[in-house]
Amino acid sequence: DWANHSSWQLRPTFSVVAAHLAMTDIEDLHSLDNPMWSLVVEMRISILFPLIALATQWNWRATCFGALVISLACSYLEQRYVPDWLFDPLSTGRFLYLFAVGAAVAENSKSIRMVVQIQHWPVRLALWGTALALLSISPILAGIPTAIGSTLIVVLSFADTKTDAALATPAPMWLGKISYSLYLIHVPVLIAAAHLMTG
Repeated sequence: DWANHSSWQLRPTFSVVAAHLAMTDIEDLHSLDNPMWSLVVEMRISILFPLIALATQWNWRATCFGALVISLACSYLEQRYVPDWLFDPLSTGRFLYLFAVGAAVAENSKSIRMVVQIQHWPVRLALWGTALALLSISPILAGIPTAIGSTLIVVLSFADTKTDAALATPAPMWLGKISYSLYLIHVPVLIAAAHLMTG
């Protein structure tokens, strides 16, 4: 069903290709490569990122809370009104809090590292288990459990000395360098394989 109805249901006409290149919010026109939606969000919020960084330096708690309120409001309004615009600020705004949390983690990385490193291994193991459990929850409450789980993964990856050392070796560094590119092209590869190998 996913291969038949969520991708490649439109021919690659000029308007479909142009919609990808222009990074619009029209989901139907993302059928060639639907992970493009995340690149659209990242590009737009990157324009606001200097403001997020400054606000985080001023007061990271207030910034994270304010960004979460804005994201929840955008999520609620989008479900209620479902705008079908070329530029949908509500769709982009839903993810604002994730960027604020990322900025707060970067701003407080030294303190976070100190707190994690003084924990005994059972506590660190429990934190890893909690992170993975939260990531396995179906996206609810504007994806907040998933956001907490992924933030914990990031925090533990740089704050836990052994994990940090393991991830700094050449193979994980190379995978990290290419991972976003792989994410952006994996759907066309999967769909091409599904069409070529069917029957």
